Amino acid sequence: MKVLYATDGSEPAIHAGKLIERIGDPDKIETTVITVSSFDMAVEEGRARYGHYSPMAADERATEIVDDAVEGLATGVVAAGDPAFEIVTTIEREWFDLTVVGGGSGTWLDQVLLGSTSTNLLHSSPSSVIVVRRAPEGHGRTSIIVCADGSRGAEFAVRTLA
Repeated sequence: MKVLYATDGSEPAIHAGKLIERIGDPDKIETTVITVSSFDMAVEEGRARYGHYSPMAADERATEIVDDAVEGLATGVVAAGDPAFEIVTTIEREWFDLTVVGGGSGTWLDQVLLGSTSTNLLHSSPSSVIVVRRAPEGHGRTSIIVCADGSRGAEFAVRTLA
């Protein structure tokens, strides 16, 4: 199974990576990590590093995030543009069976709801998406609830998890 791990380096995104490690069998999944160098990242990282907007600072930070996340996983990709659009485009172009992303990292509203990128992925992705807020702690078995209503999508969810 091909899994796309979309991360921006935030705490929920790091938890998403930990969930993949916890429930994924490395012999059965091929994981690719993606980070998108976006306008928002250029503003935030540029101010922190140079005191002004800097696409170069965003590219550097995106590369750092991918390099950190790839450790123990397969491959990494840095894209540039709108995060949701770039992630969905990558899913469509390379076809991933599952995308795992952290949710709710930006504003106070994102803490109550899902983040805008994760919400957009849930609505736009042609394949399954798992939105993670917090990975289970500890070692050993992890309990997962799968809700199934007999639909084709529910069957696919059960098969994907298995």
